[in-house]
Amino acid sequence: MEEDNNIQNQPIKHDEKVIKKKPISGWAIVGYNLLVLIFYTLILKIAGDTGLFVDAIILLLHVLLCFGLAIGYKSWWWCLSAILVLIIGFSTCVMIHLSGI
Repeated sequence: MEEDNNIQNQPIKHDEKVIKKKPISGWAIVGYNLLVLIFYTLILKIAGDTGLFVDAIILLLHVLLCFGLAIGYKSWWWCLSAILVLIIGFSTCVMIHLSGI
């Protein structure tokens, strides 16, 4: 029988470095959540008048998801993201609604 020379089946030698996935930083979590907020707010603003109500629903779901991930991962960064998304998203909705932009 021939030996299988597949690298995936060979055991890892002790002198080889194992590449581990670097965990995402806390500021990246906050930044990505704010980018998502900006993205869907702009898309729904371009969509028209019904975009404000849908934006509020998506904003609520986004905040609940962030709080859920904060509990699941036991990470304050997700909690900070939820609070910032709520404050910035709510103030943006109010500003867009009152100014009639």
